[in-house]
Amino acid sequence: MSRGWLSSLEGKYRTFTIAEPASIPGMILHLEQMRPQALPSHLWELAELGDLTRFGIRAISTNSEQSTRLERNNFESIFGVPVLDEYSSVELGVIAYESASGLYQVNEEGLRIELVDQDEDGFGRVVATDFRSWVMPLIRYDQGDLAAWSPHRIGTSFREIRGRADDYFLRTDGKKIQSGTRGRGPVDPASPADHYVEAPAAMNWPRKGPDMLPT
Repeated sequence: MSRGWLSSLEGKYRTFTIAEPASIPGMILHLEQMRPQALPSHLWELAELGDLTRFGIRAISTNSEQSTRLERNNFESIFGVPVLDEYSSVELGVIAYESASGLYQVNEEGLRIELVDQDEDGFGRVVATDFRSWVMPLIRYDQGDLAAWSPHRIGTSFREIRGRADDYFLRTDGKKIQSGTRGRGPVDPASPADHYVEAPAAMNWPRKGPDMLPT
């Protein structure tokens, strides 16, 4: 559940890995022995553990999955600790972290981020130059995702990340609706109802605790 290629951060902060998939008893035993303060993980794998404060965990970071703030709020009620999003990729590593304010703070020490071809709502394609890639430089690499800058510039931050630029619904009037907006209703409330497709109910999973996990 952590970065398997790291054993510590600058020799000061230990990191460890739990094999995937791991049994629930195995995870409990490992967490009881290691007592980590922060844990990057797949949220659904941890959900069956319930309250994580008993292991000394203070925060959870998402890993390799897209989630909405509403979904993370539901997981926070299960875990009893903050659940913050991580925006990363295999090519670029960590691109941005969700802060307590809800904004995504860009990893400015490692990357220069641009948003190109922004639409009327401010969403553009994420293009990055990686400062750490010495062997294979990535210069203005198109990540293929859509994001929008925050108007409240605390450093460099995104107000929202919508996922893949090529993953969208096409309205009858030719306008694209990104799949990352699923379940939020029409982009334009004045638009005729036949211009958009209502998100299937199965895509909006209300979860309140370990007893409500899918079987």
